[in-house]
Amino acid sequence: MTVFIASSDRYLEKIAEDKYIRDACIGSGFDARIATLSSITTLAKAGDVVVLKSIWGFHKDRKTFLEQLELLQSNGVFLVNDYHYIYWNLDKVEYLSEIASQLPTIPTIPLALGPERTDAQISSAIDLARSSLAVDELVIKPRISESGYLTYYQRKGLPEEKLIIGLQQNKDFNFLAQPFRSSFIDGELSVIALNGSCLYGIRRFPGVFAEKSEPMYVPLGDIPEALVESIASLFTYFQQRVTFLPAICRIDFLEVGTEYEVLEVELIDPDLFLRHVPEDIRHTTLTIISQFFYEYV
Repeated sequence: MTVFIASSDRYLEKIAEDKYIRDACIGSGFDARIATLSSITTLAKAGDVVVLKSIWGFHKDRKTFLEQLELLQSNGVFLVNDYHYIYWNLDKVEYLSEIASQLPTIPTIPLALGPERTDAQISSAIDLARSSLAVDELVIKPRISESGYLTYYQRKGLPEEKLIIGLQQNKDFNFLAQPFRSSFIDGELSVIALNGSCLYGIRRFPGVFAEKSEPMYVPLGDIPEALVESIASLFTYFQQRVTFLPAICRIDFLEVGTEYEVLEVELIDPDLFLRHVPEDIRHTTLTIISQFFYEYV
């Protein structure tokens, strides 16, 4: 059995986290290598395992990405996280709406579908989003995206030309609208969980709406209890829905008043920010990850 850590052409052998995981697997006695997802589809055999780790950019060609997954699945190649979770995690509107519907006790950042494609339709969709969300400031971004890609801020009364041009030039993407929260400036709080157990947090400053800063490690004991309870509820739901938990998970939260809203559940290629955590935490995390693969032997 070979463990493949899937990367992209641009980042192949350049991401420290990919190398950490590869080396941990090798240290546990597995044949492990970093490769692009496209090459893995020809290299991987039945019984091999693929970790979707740094495939950043897959959202730009969803059709090819899905074809690659279908090929791996048909060839009997295992996937971390499992195929079910990867398909579930593709569309932010769909999975966040499901969480909001099934787990109303978990605050989830509100969503409004849109916009359409003519100038008039886009303006109408923006007005409708503001009205339905009862806000003047919006964040508009693709439903399938990552790291601030094609993310726009739009406030009522400001010109819409830049936004409209951006949407017109990217007609292959479906967009969503969310309320802009002033707490974006204070950073997002991400919680990393493996096999349903929370390990640590990361305070992130992605630089989309404020100055980009280095992520900050947050010990598990400093994570607000409300977040831990929300994650526990989410994992209980996962177990009821799928019967097993995702192996690797990062959940991003945003503080809003006295609550924390779920911004995103990242199961496809989660950055675990291992380069920003203390060495003992990194070692523990990598040890847990390397143990995943014994169940496939």
